[in-house]
Amino acid sequence: MAHDLPPNPVRDHLLTIIRAPSLLPTPELVESIRAVQARLLSTVESLPDASAARSRDPGAWSVRDLLRHVIDAEERVTAQIASLSAGRTPPEYNVLPGEPMQIAETSDTHAGILERLRRTNALMLEAVHLLERDVDLTLTSSHDFFGPLNAREWAGFQVFHDTDHTAHAVTLVASAP
Repeated sequence: MAHDLPPNPVRDHLLTIIRAPSLLPTPELVESIRAVQARLLSTVESLPDASAARSRDPGAWSVRDLLRHVIDAEERVTAQIASLSAGRTPPEYNVLPGEPMQIAETSDTHAGILERLRRTNALMLEAVHLLERDVDLTLTSSHDFFGPLNAREWAGFQVFHDTDHTAHAVTLVASAP
């Protein structure tokens, strides 16, 4: 992915939001991520399987679909942070056009999906703790829309991403039968 993205005021504004938590001391950054993870889990954990799997509209995401996306994105972000923190080139974050950015559908119950999310959350927090050491913040990897992000900025992206999807989850849960 090219790092020379055309000017985009929306992207520039969102990058300001993403970069804000990246400037926090690592313990506060970890706590920001932990708090938004907890809000998302508390929003969706009491849903029964049928409600979690049902979408409001044909073609719209269900809570289950949303969680499959959150898990996929968080696993990808964790890989970015861990690799960049270690001075390595991370695996590609972006998916090919037309491919879903969701973990594969499984026969897991809603509780099983939530358990995978909890494990993914824990791995994310472990990776962000690595930012306490001296990390080369000139090393970046690219997001299709936001462009190059360093390890701390990827952690800020996670706060932004989970905050956005928690709001989406609130809407979905409110309309669940």
